[in-house]
Amino acid sequence: MKKIFVFLVVLSVAFSLFASGTAGDGGYKGVTDNAFTASLSSDPDSLSYKLHVSPASLTTNRLIVELPSIAIDGYNIARTISERSVAEAVSEMLRFKFTKENIVKLAVGLVENIGSGYNSVASTTIEAGAAIGHFAFGIDAVAQVRTMPGFESGTETPINSDPDHYTPQSLANTGVVPVVDVAATAAYGMRVLEFGSNYLDAGVSVRFINRMYLTQTSASAVIEEGFDINTKEARAGFAIPVDLNAVLGLLNGDIKISASANNLNGYFYMQKYANYKDAISRKNGNSKYTFYSPWSLNAGVELTHKWSFIEPKLTVRFEDILGFFKNEFDKERAVKPEVEVLRYLTFRADIKLVRFIKLNAAFRKGYLEFGGALDFYGNTLELSYGYHEAGSTYGEKPVDTLTLRVKFGFDNN
Repeated sequence: MKKIFVFLVVLSVAFSLFASGTAGDGGYKGVTDNAFTASLSSDPDSLSYKLHVSPASLTTNRLIVELPSIAIDGYNIARTISERSVAEAVSEMLRFKFTKENIVKLAVGLVENIGSGYNSVASTTIEAGAAIGHFAFGIDAVAQVRTMPGFESGTETPINSDPDHYTPQSLANTGVVPVVDVAATAAYGMRVLEFGSNYLDAGVSVRFINRMYLTQTSASAVIEEGFDINTKEARAGFAIPVDLNAVLGLLNGDIKISASANNLNGYFYMQKYANYKDAISRKNGNSKYTFYSPWSLNAGVELTHKWSFIEPKLTVRFEDILGFFKNEFDKERAVKPEVEVLRYLTFRADIKLVRFIKLNAAFRKGYLEFGGALDFYGNTLELSYGYHEAGSTYGEKPVDTLTLRVKFGFDNN
């Protein structure tokens, strides 16, 4: 087992050392995030968290099966439904009156409230997989509708990129981009050292991500004319990012100190295609290019204790440590350090009651998140709500997110 672990670590380092440089595809690289990094709303005991954040936790020899997990995310819900025209349209649609007028009102409200720059309108995530002993594997599929600044005619330069010729965001110059990611992930965790009631665990996960997105259409055209998938050029490619993770457990795991390097080798190797059918089959590709999704160094502390009917857990996490110090020494950024640090800190409290009820609240990257779940041996109904920062600085563009997640499977924890 140790030989397998060492081999995977060496493989991940080799990926990072020999990755090629990047070339551009205009603003399209901005439609992507660090792919499949589990959000804080993901339960730290979940399969998703173990695969994408902390593979070292696989040393607990649990059996987890997800067949499948489905999550639906809606963005800017609060601001959108607070508008009278949108509220009226939603009310009508709840009575099954799906007229074109109601759909247009809802679509206009969603896009206008997204604001300028890169963001999300909605997304759906489907996951399936298992953790057996020290190994875990999973398949993830994420379909998103993203927004981005419109490009100038005949170019891939965002209209709003020139501060001397700034054009306010509108439905006409807001680009709508469908994005689909499918990933296969394998992870392994092992106990490296054990001394008394303390231990050191380590883990590694490797993902193969297949990504496809279509060229943008203006939001106004989508709302007025619809979206003809057959007329849009496509972009498709792959990446093989790697996560490394170590956990120091003290007092039989009541205190856990963790460190992780996530999204190593985050290079996407892409090609352009005439349509989505060619992109799916990978035929007739041209104009190869790459873009880079940055890696992050993270550290955290987790405090937990189990009693008969209640299990509280407190997590403090410093995310993207190197990114924080890079911004800290950027003299051109007119942001106070005590404000900027909020974008990198996470505080989360979890409470498990009589095994089947889970409640959580978090202060993540300067914003509040909270949620609750009913869990019966891995069969879960979960609802969470919170805000995240979609702008380049804290407080620039807070966006609220409502997530409904349903999981079917088995968990012997």
